Amino acid sequence: MISNREYIRQLRRAIRAKNATRARLTGAYSAVVLVAIVLAGCASPGVAKPDEITVTPSPSPTFAAPTAATGATTGAPCESGTLRIKDLPAIADSWLNGVNVSGERALAWKDDSIFVELAVSCELFEAGFRWQSTWYSREADAYYRADTAEVIPANAKPETIVSLPKGDVDFNKLMQVLMADESLALQPDYLITKLDVRVNTPDRRMGPETIPVNRLIFHLTIQSPGQTLELYVDIEDEKVYRYEQ
Repeated sequence: MISNREYIRQLRRAIRAKNATRARLTGAYSAVVLVAIVLAGCASPGVAKPDEITVTPSPSPTFAAPTAATGATTGAPCESGTLRIKDLPAIADSWLNGVNVSGERALAWKDDSIFVELAVSCELFEAGFRWQSTWYSREADAYYRADTAEVIPANAKPETIVSLPKGDVDFNKLMQVLMADESLALQPDYLITKLDVRVNTPDRRMGPETIPVNRLIFHLTIQSPGQTLELYVDIEDEKVYRYEQ
């Protein structure tokens, strides 16, 4: 039979041996777990070795080609939203039909309407001409813009309002007179930013004082290199009047 002191000594040795064994097992387990984590990371599809990375070139940017809305393509009148001197013959071929259609709207407004003025420009959102005809009603003493249905009070003496004779409106002759004036040195591609025609009367004057009255007059604003020309053309006398400030 062992003494109490010996029993306590043996018990302490047993406890120390058990703790040492537990520590060795814990360390081994930790090492196994660490190795498993590393191996799992290496096997993951999201991680690649540097020599296994493949560079894929990104596609080059592409740019859309210009369309008719951003510039002329076939050279058709007003195709790019701009009016040019060379478009005057095309206006000559179609303006009368455009005015006759607008005249139907004016007569529906007032049946005594008379044709007094025509302005020509390009359509805003599509190719083609825009006919801006103005009519006058003596009964209403007002002007009617047929393209917008706008009514404008005239406050005029009805007898002073002169109709625009359709038979005298000649855009082909207008182009001939413009191109024949050597002092202007115009080219067919020059832009027309304003184009209208009406009769110049003592009560409704247009342009310089030297322009004859009671005569059909074309009014144009033309963009030439380095300057803007404001012109008044009398095709009957084949004369161009230039407005200068």
